[in-house]
Amino acid sequence: MIEGALGWAQPPRAIYLDSPAFWRVQVALKNARRIRREVASNGREEVDGVPKYFHDLEDMLDRGELSGEAAFPQAAGRIAEIIGGKIVRDDSGKLFFQEDDKSFPLPSVAAGVSNLGTLALLIERKLVDKGTFLFIDEPESNLHPAWQVEMVRALFDLARGGVHVVMATHSADMMERLRALVAKHPGSEEMIALNHFSHDGVNMGGDKGFRERMGDILEELTEEFAGSYMGKVGLEKEEA
Repeated sequence: MIEGALGWAQPPRAIYLDSPAFWRVQVALKNARRIRREVASNGREEVDGVPKYFHDLEDMLDRGELSGEAAFPQAAGRIAEIIGGKIVRDDSGKLFFQEDDKSFPLPSVAAGVSNLGTLALLIERKLVDKGTFLFIDEPESNLHPAWQVEMVRALFDLARGGVHVVMATHSADMMERLRALVAKHPGSEEMIALNHFSHDGVNMGGDKGFRERMGDILEELTEEFAGSYMGKVGLEKEEA
């Protein structure tokens, strides 16, 4: 094998895990893709507005499991315990939520279950393993704060196991949990790069270290809540 510029014998797998909404309408998107391909075979090109990375990930799942054992069985098992089941695929590629001996079509279950469960599915299918680049945008979407904490814990465990996790979030709960996890595992802050951007795209971190950047991020994310809460408390004291 020829090694790339970064020393890889072959390019690492890259997965973009976007909104669970795509998976909830998976069958419709799959049919639309099939029709679009038939139209394209007749010399007409049409765009369906579905990001290519969604279809790429679906193709990875269609190709089946990779060889070897699941890299992070504990993470997948913990997610299954939290959501009370797991997401499975039938022979046609449709996704279902399996709870004990019952199965439910994915569109009929809560979006939060789809969000966490999809991550566990990728782990079980061995698509997320050491060296994988996992891009995940706002993983807090549709998640209860308690499940946001579990999501960041799962991503933290994956990162410690060699997965390159790139996450964008606006969740103070997730960032606070990340800070706690780093404090619990000395030296782990060295594997984390925090980027704090202003509304116009300027990186506000400067030369600050992990703790200072984390403090700034949490201050910004909780500013509105703190102002509203403290303002309400102050008003109640004045009225009393």
